[in-house]
Amino acid sequence: MKSILVLLLSMLSCSSLWAQEVNQVEVLEPGSLAQILEERGLTTAEQLSISGGLNTQDIRTIRHLCGGHDEMPEDEVYTETLRVLDLSEADIVEGDKAEYYYYDAMGTISPNRYINAPNQISWYMFANTTSLEELTLPRSVEVIQAAAFIHSSIRKVYIGSSTHTIRKYAFFDCPELEFVGIPSSAQKVDVCSFSQCPSLTLVKCDATIPPQAVDEEAELLGSTHNPDMSQCVLLVPEGCHVAYAGAEFWRDFKSVVEETTAVRPIQLPVSSEEWVMGVDGIRKDKRHQGVKIVRTSDGRYVKRAR
Repeated sequence: MKSILVLLLSMLSCSSLWAQEVNQVEVLEPGSLAQILEERGLTTAEQLSISGGLNTQDIRTIRHLCGGHDEMPEDEVYTETLRVLDLSEADIVEGDKAEYYYYDAMGTISPNRYINAPNQISWYMFANTTSLEELTLPRSVEVIQAAAFIHSSIRKVYIGSSTHTIRKYAFFDCPELEFVGIPSSAQKVDVCSFSQCPSLTLVKCDATIPPQAVDEEAELLGSTHNPDMSQCVLLVPEGCHVAYAGAEFWRDFKSVVEETTAVRPIQLPVSSEEWVMGVDGIRKDKRHQGVKIVRTSDGRYVKRAR
């Protein structure tokens, strides 16, 4: 059995370092985000940190920055430039019933599905986005609704500290998704949340009690799309290994590893080629800057920094 030493896994609770300048934007009046970005020349920004109240119109603006196309053809501009978005200090506020942030091919499957609900990441809010890679969700968000990220390009998601429920298919068919950080407030996670996410290698769950694993799809239709978690490592709080290793859904992960400030062993893929992992637990290019764990061609694991 091959193992690897992981240093300072507690750093996973922080977003990755950004190489470029992060543009700070405060929305004092919900609905004004598009105007603010236009005035500040940020309509093609690659990295944004947005605070303040965001209504349905603001979410539609964000979707356009991320290349979030609707199912219906629209005569609108999609910049597809935004890669990193920090919404930790933002609040999702109630939307105008006449405004939608997404339009499906059938027009109105549900009249309220694509309208902001307070403190929720609603249906398709980040669906079909093509440029967004890293997202930090608002601390105030309590629920991530079904299909919120379906078919998106997202790679890393840091879920806010108030979220207690992740609904079915929340991250369904996100082929680039590598990492999800689940907060200590989590109480319920649908087992289909991570279906068809072949790149998912690390889930960090801070809840000391394993969140209840539910299968809403099976309950409603008698079928399920349970994900294959056999290639994904689960990182849990210190002292919680036994609870997660015996819990439904969570025991299906490749391995359950306790987070600690000490050095701990963790099983990870073995390759004949040099293998690199950053302190965020994600496999990296060999040229990755900073502290990293490297598997050399002769099978040794070493810590390097540059």
